[in-house]
Amino acid sequence: MVHIRGSHGGTYLVDNNKITRRDPKIESMPGGATYPAWHPSGKFIAFSSNQVRQGFYARPAKIIEVFDLVSKLILFDLEKNDIVLVKDRDTTRYLQTFPSWSPDGKYLYFCRALQGNSVSNMSLEEIEATKYDIARIPFNPESATFGETEIVFNASGNGKSASFPRISPDGKYMVFTLHDFGTFPIWHREADLYLLDLQSGKCKKMDLNSSETESYHSWSSNGKWLVFSSKRMDGRSTRPFFAYFDSIHKSTRFAIN
Repeated sequence: MVHIRGSHGGTYLVDNNKITRRDPKIESMPGGATYPAWHPSGKFIAFSSNQVRQGFYARPAKIIEVFDLVSKLILFDLEKNDIVLVKDRDTTRYLQTFPSWSPDGKYLYFCRALQGNSVSNMSLEEIEATKYDIARIPFNPESATFGETEIVFNASGNGKSASFPRISPDGKYMVFTLHDFGTFPIWHREADLYLLDLQSGKCKKMDLNSSETESYHSWSSNGKWLVFSSKRMDGRSTRPFFAYFDSIHKSTRFAIN
């Protein structure tokens, strides 16, 4: 699956060399389908639907701030060609983004923050006050229904914001990005990768971090490697790095470009 922008933009699926253009859209979506996550069964794709805005700083230390006015989660059923809004019983208005499935497909992890009152733009003060926690919601693939949301990591309670939850293939650990505020940490120099033990609840800053931005990351299929982006070379350009993950000592032994 790939998103394409421009005159021929859309969501394209490739299956046995057959390319199909889809337009995952329902009335209650705030925007188009954005960040995708395949269900392990291959039958579903979870998306966030985001109204994305940008603000530019007037000082050289920072360049840009990317934020969401509204963002919701949707589920695309490929077999039925059906789209539903991911809901739970909580009626509080949240920003929801960055979906990510557990390896067994029984939980959908995502980031959520309290939604502000702005409908057209946000001030810098409002953006800095927006802090995302990591939550998860149980999923029944047989009925394609969801349960009740629970918080997995309370970043806002510590005055921080969390992005990009990624669960290890054995389901024991979660790596995520922790930063001061907002939803787009790749522009945040303080952004670091953290490791959460999902069994004990213990969380630690990973030793692979630098003094520059660490962000987008993904596990290898055997859970022994992480690939992540870092600006450690020059503080400006983002490059991929690889780190070996020692599950016994819950540490990264080394990182290479």
